[in-house]
Amino acid sequence: MGFSLMTLILVSFLALTHALPSMPAVTPPPSLERREDARGPKRLTVTIENKMNEPLSTSYVTNPGAPTLLKGDEQPSTMAASATTSIVVPSGWAGNIAMGLAKYAMSGDTSLIEGSLTKQMNNPYLSVDIDVSYVSSPTKVLCHTHIAETLTSNSNGFSVPITCSCNRDDTVLSGCNLDLWSLGKCSGDAGTDNRQGACANPLRPYDEDNMTATEFFLPCQGAAFTWARDNANSNEGCQSGKVTCCVGTGEDGCPANPKQASE
Repeated sequence: MGFSLMTLILVSFLALTHALPSMPAVTPPPSLERREDARGPKRLTVTIENKMNEPLSTSYVTNPGAPTLLKGDEQPSTMAASATTSIVVPSGWAGNIAMGLAKYAMSGDTSLIEGSLTKQMNNPYLSVDIDVSYVSSPTKVLCHTHIAETLTSNSNGFSVPITCSCNRDDTVLSGCNLDLWSLGKCSGDAGTDNRQGACANPLRPYDEDNMTATEFFLPCQGAAFTWARDNANSNEGCQSGKVTCCVGTGEDGCPANPKQASE
């Protein structure tokens, strides 16, 4: 049976087509979200929610040489129960927020939110870094956040539970929603009760690797800083630049950190 000229041409074309190398697949460009993350935000917004049924005292500290807040009052203030407040900071900012129950005088032993929006490790872009700390040490800053976040710190222990999350996807960044007062005793080697609503962390003078939190602070180890080189920071974990920190327990409505101990 003979083949028509058109059939022969078609067969030859198909053979040639299969012999040619295929074109590489087109790689889609990164999403707008990823491109924005790579640049880093121009400002950082930290919202604080008091989910407790008691008012809180707050104390804001901006590190020496860092720019001041774009929004928010750096003066010590009081948050009513169920109240919400926020600060907005520019690039280059680094500082912290100390929190404790308003019925007690503020001390150097309260829970702390540490934050920064800086270029780190010679990176050309800005990095958001937020953590919750129950111990403060200048060396902790150098080891974990590479900048001087807590060189002007006013927190060295636990007063109230705090958990910080990224607004974009509600991912928990740092912190622990456990009420350590109800889980253990702040006494002896575990901690020192300052009689002003805070437990001073006995490990704050120590700058060593491979330590373990004391019994009082242990349920939050790895979730919040419980010793100077604990691993509880969230560097570049929320490059969208909008963070919410919830003060309270799980029963109050604050999210749990997967790194914390189960109740």
